Formats: sequence, structure tokens, C-alpha cells
Amino acid sequence: MNLPENSVQAIAYRHDGSAWGDAFADLPGFACLESCKRDSHSGQYDIVTALPERRLSVADFAGHCAPWISAVEAALAVDAKQQCRIAIGFLDFETAANSTLHLAFPTLKPAVAAIYSWWVLQDHQKKQAWLVKSSDLSGEIDREVSQRVAVGLGSREQKYYVKQNFVAETSKEDYLEKIQNVRELIAAGDCYQANIAQRFSASYEGDAFAIYKDLRQVAAGDFSAFLCDTSSHAVASFSPERFLSAAAGKIYSQPIKGTRPRSQDPIEDQRIAQRLLTSEKDRAENIMIVDLLRNDLGKLCQTGSIAVTELCSLHSYNNVHHLVSRVEGELQSGVTPGTALISSSPGGSITGAPKKRAVEIIKSLEKTPRGVYCGSVFVMDGSGWMESSIAIRTLELVNGSIHCWGGGGITWDSEPHAEYQETLDKITGFLRALSPQ
Repeated sequence: MNLPENSVQAIAYRHDGSAWGDAFADLPGFACLESCKRDSHSGQYDIVTALPERRLSVADFAGHCAPWISAVEAALAVDAKQQCRIAIGFLDFETAANSTLHLAFPTLKPAVAAIYSWWVLQDHQKKQAWLVKSSDLSGEIDREVSQRVAVGLGSREQKYYVKQNFVAETSKEDYLEKIQNVRELIAAGDCYQANIAQRFSASYEGDAFAIYKDLRQVAAGDFSAFLCDTSSHAVASFSPERFLSAAAGKIYSQPIKGTRPRSQDPIEDQRIAQRLLTSEKDRAENIMIVDLLRNDLGKLCQTGSIAVTELCSLHSYNNVHHLVSRVEGELQSGVTPGTALISSSPGGSITGAPKKRAVEIIKSLEKTPRGVYCGSVFVMDGSGWMESSIAIRTLELVNGSIHCWGGGGITWDSEPHAEYQETLDKITGFLRALSPQ
């Protein structure tokens, strides 16, 4: 990420990105993007902002993603040289499926992107932080932001109360039956794989950002994000999975397929990791999605530029081990990062293969919308830079309800009870952390 020198002001660096979030979390349109897990696999930056100058909803474009993302990129293009404006938003699973696969899903909350003229940027490699401001930032917002930066950490009280334990909206028996349905479809040659999820819900009162901060202690994702879309809607994501990253005409994706829960016993944990690395089923599932992404990106990239530079590598997080691969290419002339984001959504790692048939199966079996879960959270500027995640390990807070999902890819080799347990392994930490006190 390149920044113009005349538009940035050095400020205090915070090892914890949410510390700067505390200073602005009460403002409309607050957004906090963090790289919570800092090692060779993680991102470099934290971004904190609020008070957007514009909010663009796909609902304003009759649910069509192409004109929506074009409008977002056009709003950034006028500032491309100065690079002081960014867009932060989410693309929900249903809107993406409806727009790119022409399926009639009901939506939980439609996709939104907000345009920001100021933001706090933290670089964890350089251990530096800056306040970035557009030259035409309104005087009122400039004064508000500058005053809060001068004061530093927020002092407001942040409390919340979860009213009851999360309730599964699908019984175990029903979920096992769904898995068996997918296996039968695979046996009949109808598909190769389908990702099936279940939703858990609870009700709450209080500060949504406080919920996000507590859950960061449970699962600090490489692509953690908190977006306060409106006073009644927020997204708390702790995703470990990069969807698409773009810069200087190059693009890459890092799909995750293959999961095992970690053990507190180091020797057993190492055995678990080794079993995942040598699992034929998990490797086959990962490679299947790599092939799907090669096909998706191949339609957008220059001929011959697609390469798989990492295949089924072990990436370990504080609660699970994953197998991760990397597919990259060079975008064709005229293909923007936003276009690539829309064209490739929903991401193959959370749909199945072939993608359209897998999503049709998801639609027939899942009775509640996924919303942002299995969609994407993204940030982009006007220079062709974009980062986006697959929004797994993601909760959506809507009108006093918290929704949380767990899912997994089903293949012919899937053992239903093990697949059911995997959905629980992925979210048990969240559910336990948010149990009523």
C-alpha cells in the first residue's frame, strides 16, 4: 500500500489494532480491519475509520452486483492519484449467488460498501501508524477525528449482555440427513462436493464492538473485521481465509480446505497436524477447490499466467489446523479488482463443485440465509489495491439477534458424524465465550 506523503500524519502505534478502534467505535459507519495473528501467513495492516462520506448498497442497484461495484470503484477513481479514499464493505453470500449464478435466494442483509475520506493505518511490520486524510475532508469531520486522535484511547463504557445460550436452528438429526443427501447426490454424479452449514442464534443487548473484542481472544483471524453498518446491524468476522488480494495488476487467492481441532498437548497436537497433512480426503477436497479457483481466475487473468504456488500447506491457528493453497495470476487489461471480486463470488471454498450446482444444493437444503457468512469482507482503494476475505468464523448482529454459522465441505468420503462435529469445532469457542453469565 502506497501513501502520499502530504496526506499522512504519524500517530502512536498500537500493537492491538482495536485500541484505536475504541477511539472511534461510537461513530456512525465505524469499521475496524485487523491482522490479529502476526506471522508469515498474516496480513500487514490494521485499518480503523468511521463517518463515511457515502454509503452504497446493492439494494440501490436492484440487487445487481456489477453496477454496484462499478459505482464503488468510480467513487474511488476520482481520488486514485491521491489514494486517500478507501471503500470498506461486505458482499453477502445470497446477493453474490443471485447476481452471478442467477439464483433466487432471500437475503439477510444486502451487500454494502462505504467510502471513507480518512482512516487510521497501522503497519505491523514497520510498527508505525498514520492518520490518512483526504485534502477535501469536511472541516467538521476533520476536527472530530483530529480531536479523538489527540486524546488517544477511548474511555466510553462498553458492555453487553447475551440473554440465553445459542440455539441451533437445525437439529443434529436434520443436519446428518442433509449430509447423507449430499453424499447420495455425489454418488449419482450430480456434484463432487457441497458445503453445508448450520446457523446458531441468540439475542443480546449492548455494545456490539465489545462482543467483537471479546471474541478476538477466542479466534484471532488473519482477516478480522468489525463493520458497524447501521445502528441495528453489525458484522464481526474472524476469518483466517484470504479470498482475493489484488495489487499492480496481479491477483491471488488462498483457499482453505481441511480442518482439525488443536490439542493443548504439544505431542498430540503435532500428531493431529501430521494426520491432516497426510489425509487423502482432505487433500483431495483442497485440490478440488484449487481447480475451481484456477477456472474462476482463468476467466479473468491473462492466458498462461495462472499458477498454483502453494498446495495443501499446513497453517495453524489457536483453535484449529488448516490446509491452505495459493492460486495466482495477472489480471487481463480492463478487469478491475472489484470485477474480479464479483465474478468469483461466492468463493469456491465455501460452495463446492461444480459451483452453480453446489449452490443450488445449498439453497435446497439450508432453510436460513447465510448473510455475510461465506460472503466476503473487503477493502480497496483507487489504485487497484484490494484485500478481501472469505467470511468464515463470522457473526452477524441484526436487530438484537446474533447469528453464528458452522459448516464444512461434504464429499463422498465424508463421515456424517465427523462432519457434524467439525461444524461445532469451528464455533464452539464463540458459543462458549458468549454464553450468558
